[in-house]
Amino acid sequence: MEIMKPVNVYQLKNGQFVKTDATLAVGSEWLVGAQVTTQDEKTFYQISTNSYVLQDDNVSVVKMQNKKRHFEVSFFIYQIL
Repeated sequence: MEIMKPVNVYQLKNGQFVKTDATLAVGSEWLVGAQVTTQDEKTFYQISTNSYVLQDDNVSVVKMQNKKRHFEVSFFIYQIL
C-alpha cells in the first residue's frame, strides 16, 4: 500500500474503528495484513497489530514485486457487526 497524502491511523476498540493521533507519511509504503469491510461498506487495511488505514483516494493498494521475489498480498475479509 502506498500513501499519496497523509492519512489517519485507526484502532479497533469495542467493535468500532477509532481514529488515533497517528498519521502515515506521504510516499510511505506498507504491507497489508488484512482488509476489513464494515457493515456500512467502509474498507480498512491493517498495517500492524490493531492499526488500520481507511481506504480513500489517498491510499493506493498495489502488488509488490522485485527482481528476486514476487509478492502477492491476499486479504481476509471480516464484517464487523
